[in-house]
Amino acid sequence: MKGSFKHIILIFIFLAPIGCSDLSSRGAVNLAHKYYNNGEYQRAISKALHSINKYEYSPKHKAELYYLVAESYGELRDHEKEQEMYQFVVENYPGTKYAFLAEVALKSNIRVVNQQLKASGQYFLPTLQRNRSYPPHLEEGGQYFSPTQKQKLWALATCAILTESNRRNHNLLGGCERSPKEIEGWKKSLKKWWGVRNMHDLLETLYWIKKGGHRKQFDGIAENLSTANLVQIADLRKRFADDPSFNNRIDVVLKHKDEFGPKSITAWDYARYVSLCGWGYIAGYLTEEEAWKKIMPAAKVLQKTFDSWEDLGKNHVIGREFWSLKHTQRKGELTRKCYNRLLTEPSSPWRKLPWDLNLESIVPEGIDKFIEKQIREVFKEYIEDLKKQNVNKYRYLISNQSIKAGEGGVKPFQMKNQYRQVSNNPYSVLISKDRKEAVLTFKYSRKGTANPYILIYEDSRWKVDLTQMWKRIRFGPMNKWYWVDKWNK
Repeated sequence: MKGSFKHIILIFIFLAPIGCSDLSSRGAVNLAHKYYNNGEYQRAISKALHSINKYEYSPKHKAELYYLVAESYGELRDHEKEQEMYQFVVENYPGTKYAFLAEVALKSNIRVVNQQLKASGQYFLPTLQRNRSYPPHLEEGGQYFSPTQKQKLWALATCAILTESNRRNHNLLGGCERSPKEIEGWKKSLKKWWGVRNMHDLLETLYWIKKGGHRKQFDGIAENLSTANLVQIADLRKRFADDPSFNNRIDVVLKHKDEFGPKSITAWDYARYVSLCGWGYIAGYLTEEEAWKKIMPAAKVLQKTFDSWEDLGKNHVIGREFWSLKHTQRKGELTRKCYNRLLTEPSSPWRKLPWDLNLESIVPEGIDKFIEKQIREVFKEYIEDLKKQNVNKYRYLISNQSIKAGEGGVKPFQMKNQYRQVSNNPYSVLISKDRKEAVLTFKYSRKGTANPYILIYEDSRWKVDLTQMWKRIRFGPMNKWYWVDKWNK
């Protein structure tokens, strides 16, 4: 179920004649696709490029192989080469189906420059540049407070269509109790349907959904079709005449792009995200707490994006139809029956749980005092390491971004200067409303430079974030500091 345009490529490989000179060249193409499908992306790139140089292929099949190379670079997160290869296909093989697919990929890629996006698609660009993921953005991090039972049931109800289709329990994380039989069964299912064999694979798959999943493809096709006239759409269908799966995608997008707008097919993506977290828990790839930490932010995204259970369910059904023509033909009717049953049956979680249930964490009484104590303990260690100039321990106490920004190393005199500013200097702690950030403000000024310190909650602990201090604090007249942006107290 995971994947991008590779399904289109694979369908094309096995249904259309390859048009090559002999069986060896045909086998080389199939082998490149096999490497890609097995997650051996570097081997897929090598095999595809070697095959292009070794055999005489038609322009259509060269475009296909170069497109496969671009997709492989994308999976390896070499996005500069990914974009270069897509651009190469567009420029050198116009009129082929893969030139169209490459154009779709470029226009829905979060790293493309502004001019590659048409005005009709720019509603999401600022979010992409800021978060380096795909809207609607999933906010993670911050202090975790266990959700209530009702909040958990609401979150599980977002993937109720999948749970109902699989004849599982709506009230249980993963749809069932953990048992040796279920653990083994879900390990096999995750491997078969998602290519997930371990925790790393699962986290990569969740990241794939977060960075765009199928909604990025839906939006890319929608943008291409938004300015197309009937003649151009007819020409497009002709180019894809041998690919009923992609023609189906065109039909779905044409029918629903205006209705969905910025919502895209978010319910389809994030309902499966919730399901994957549950299945990952059953398989043993996530702990129960880790699963809920990921599920609740996704549930909040879905609640903010849609207006009702009916709205969410319809979007899920259409997203599934976009994903696969084959599976729509096989089980599309079952999916719609599950959707209708969830809307009408009194026992349905959609009938029991109000759509607007408050999903915000219930903060335990006195938690801010507990957090302040944690922060003061961390900063005490930080001051001690400044005094001893313990660079290794110091790096452990600063944020990941601060470490990256200071890859050249911390100089002893810098640590000495920091220590002079903060040692024996009383400070107060201000904690943000979302409890993801805190600010330390000092009572005394040392040489007029006792600026505040910012701490963030990262990797389940508090860390000093030097990069935020540089970006958000400025010094004015008389070396007095001020905020660049309004801090959320």
